Amino acid sequence: MYVNELAKGEITYDSKLDYAHCLVESRERENILIGMKILEGLLFSCDKKKEFECLYARAYGHYRLKDYHTALEKTENLLKIEPNNKETNHLYRMIKKKLGIKHIGLLTVIP
Repeated sequence: MYVNELAKGEITYDSKLDYAHCLVESRERENILIGMKILEGLLFSCDKKKEFECLYARAYGHYRLKDYHTALEKTENLLKIEPNNKETNHLYRMIKKKLGIKHIGLLTVIP
């Protein structure tokens, strides 16, 4: 879809978002970085629901780049907006696992 729209010179917001998501899922670091750059640009032209999607995809991109501390920070900010979002909570748990962060009662243990 993105390639077809690119050939026509008219790329929709949704196609850009889908393409950026695919790039962030890539195994290639360069593709992830390109996807994150696209997502950054999309943040300036989207509604609130799409903004959350872009921010989530960027947090996930940081996770994929092994930039766990930035991913954690961005994910915590997303959870302040939508604390019950399942995808965001799952990403948050994955990041904490990578960082070795454990919660014991009210204590947070960071190795």
